[in-house]
Amino acid sequence: MNRIKELRKQKGVTMDGLAEYMGVSQGTIVHWENCSSQVKKDKYQKLANYFNVSEAYLLGYSDSDTPKLDWDSVVEYLSVMSNFDYKKMIEVVDNKREE
Repeated sequence: MNRIKELRKQKGVTMDGLAEYMGVSQGTIVHWENCSSQVKKDKYQKLANYFNVSEAYLLGYSDSDTPKLDWDSVVEYLSVMSNFDYKKMIEVVDNKREE
């Protein structure tokens, strides 16, 4: 099961709009939504980011639509903060990322 169609409709996006964003044809979107062809791994990540959900939710493996925390984004955000011990936080985040 995948949730592409459900999420697309919730967001109010047309198949053409999603196809353009993803760099694929509308026919590809139809196949993805009907589960008649598989989405490539790199495309799942892009879809998950677009809909702001986890890949597991998108694939139907999880009922939680909360996206997984992107540690690289956290590090980037912390590195530009001023008046904060961001070096210590980056160390903690890097250690967490390795888990």
